Amino acid sequence: MKEHLKDCSRLEGSTSYAAYDPEDVDLLSNDHCDTTHHIIRESRTQVTESYLTWSILNCMTCNPILGLVAITLSVMSTSSLNQGKDRTGQLYRRAAYKLNVLTTVLGAATYISLYMVYIMTDMLDIT
Repeated sequence: MKEHLKDCSRLEGSTSYAAYDPEDVDLLSNDHCDTTHHIIRESRTQVTESYLTWSILNCMTCNPILGLVAITLSVMSTSSLNQGKDRTGQLYRRAAYKLNVLTTVLGAATYISLYMVYIMTDMLDIT
């Protein structure tokens, strides 16, 4: 047996194994023993960041329009992943990430520009 298979329990003459890989299911089902094997596939839940918090912060501080689009993409990403549409969820997730990066950079550039204009007008008022 492979190392990542566990002998879960002994049940009245049968052996129960947990299969973590699709290959293991074939390995166990092709086993020619006189005992019955109960095969359990454990679902691997991936914890993925949808960037919703970052999107909300961008909406409140940087750019409300791009922030709302990022919030929408983040929610669509989470919804798709919950429905089992991994590929679609990951595409929305990447789009939300890229939009959040763009919004943060544009917001920071705007704040720096406004600060520089404020400093320059303050300097001109002194003389």
